[in-house]
Amino acid sequence: MKIGVLRTGPVADELVEDFGEYDRVFADYLGPSNPDFSFHGWCVYEGDLPTAPGEADAWIISGSKFGVYEDHDWIEPLKAFIRQVADSQTPLIGICFGHQIMAEALGGRAIKFQGGWGIGRHIYQTRNMPSWMPETPSEIAIHAIHQDQVVQRPADATPIAGNSFCENAALIYGDPEAPYAISIQPHPEFSDEFVKDLIAVRTATFPRHLRDQALSDMGQPLNREWASDWIAQFLSVRMSNF
Repeated sequence: MKIGVLRTGPVADELVEDFGEYDRVFADYLGPSNPDFSFHGWCVYEGDLPTAPGEADAWIISGSKFGVYEDHDWIEPLKAFIRQVADSQTPLIGICFGHQIMAEALGGRAIKFQGGWGIGRHIYQTRNMPSWMPETPSEIAIHAIHQDQVVQRPADATPIAGNSFCENAALIYGDPEAPYAISIQPHPEFSDEFVKDLIAVRTATFPRHLRDQALSDMGQPLNREWASDWIAQFLSVRMSNF
């Protein structure tokens, strides 16, 4: 299965040698348990956008340092492409910025959240689980790095995870038993090592108390494998109904 990775921002220069750009990050995260996946990147924030949804079997929209509400010339074309992908029923997955811009493109709203930054290991309560999803605990822990978030869901989006800080932390789109898209605000693809290194190079960006808490939580259990299974199972369900 060819997975198109829409890179909506760069990985920090200091991290690229160890972790690569987002197409490699997702390949390293999803590839080992899904050997039939291949990953191909498009540098959307530099104007490289696919010409049609059929250029890949499924799409992942990455995180970004940019905001969905910012005036960049690639934002509106990306929204238009998201709508094309949704109309084509090609499977679509959004992570962080990807989660936000999918909501914006499909009728919701994302903003710079007044509650400030969320960084490090966050715990989310799960709900509304469809039957096809892997066995899901009542709470999941995943690394988050975001100041923006979805505050209004699209009409056909069902929330499946959230907490008091981020109500709409994960969404599924369309019929919950056969969704055409899924998205998540935190970063299941980010390991402790990635987040620790990112905090080190962006020390001045994050409030000190949040930075210190995130670093102190390193080594605590994460539900990265659950999220990987969720993505793989979504693609399996979507392709079987495609």
